[in-house]
Amino acid sequence: MAAYPCVFCGKPISSAEAANELDLVCAACKSAQAIATAEDAVKAKVTPAAKADDAFAEGLPPFHEEPRPAIRKALPGVLARWTPTLILLGAVLFTLLLCIALVLPAYVRVRDAAARTQTISNMKQIGLAIHAYHDVNRRLPTPKMTTHKEGKFQTTDLSWRVSILPYVDANAVFTRFDITKDWDDRKNDFAREIKMPVYVSHSPYLSGVAAEGETHFQYFTGPLALFPDAVNALPMADIKRGTSNTFLFAEAAQPIYWARPGDMAIRADQPLPLPVDAFLVCFVDGTVRVVNQKSVDDASLRTFIDPNDPRMIGLPF
Repeated sequence: MAAYPCVFCGKPISSAEAANELDLVCAACKSAQAIATAEDAVKAKVTPAAKADDAFAEGLPPFHEEPRPAIRKALPGVLARWTPTLILLGAVLFTLLLCIALVLPAYVRVRDAAARTQTISNMKQIGLAIHAYHDVNRRLPTPKMTTHKEGKFQTTDLSWRVSILPYVDANAVFTRFDITKDWDDRKNDFAREIKMPVYVSHSPYLSGVAAEGETHFQYFTGPLALFPDAVNALPMADIKRGTSNTFLFAEAAQPIYWARPGDMAIRADQPLPLPVDAFLVCFVDGTVRVVNQKSVDDASLRTFIDPNDPRMIGLPF
């Protein structure tokens, strides 16, 4: 009896099973081909063969479906996991910004108050030094240093700030100066490298910070001031307004090298060279106060600069 292999599974079949030589299909394969639907194929555990030609014709890879992007499937889960963390982080950030907004103004006020207090302390020390100089020499330190030698006063281009060095606990610095030479002489160049904290203003009323070795503390000079010129000063006893109503020195708008003779020149046809909003001033009696320029006019300030002005005007301290 002749045997033929099944064209589907290769199982040998006898000639009795095949109706003819062209019908080379075993009974099991015939039964599988008779299933009508895909569900029946699943029940019969027979998977329909995919047609490779049809798959390629439709633009799909054979034997499997088109994969979806992984991020499209993972995104909802990631958002679900991170949403509580993001909300918490936003709340923390908002709280931090709110704290900064509340604390910063208070910090600025504390910083300005500390700077103002330090500046007032420096100015009081300078005022006391000027009084000590006056007690010893019977005259105020003039804008330019004056020394008495052989019955005559000799003038040197050194500032009054150099003259009072022995009275601000800086006698060691004073003894290094050649008081017969000017401030820009090479023998006195050493002073540019010396820091003088007492002459530094930390005031919040100044528009800028002075460079190293510069100071804002300056006299008022001119015909209508306590110091009419660079070498003369009105004695304290001759101040008609009184020492508590006359400006001695103040914060100037522009700084100057502390050893150089230079002060605020007061002229009737020019504005006062003072900071715009407010400034610290030391009166002749040594009192230091804040003057608010927004509450006082220029004419009133000039009465306190002129030691002979009889008008008594109150200042908004």
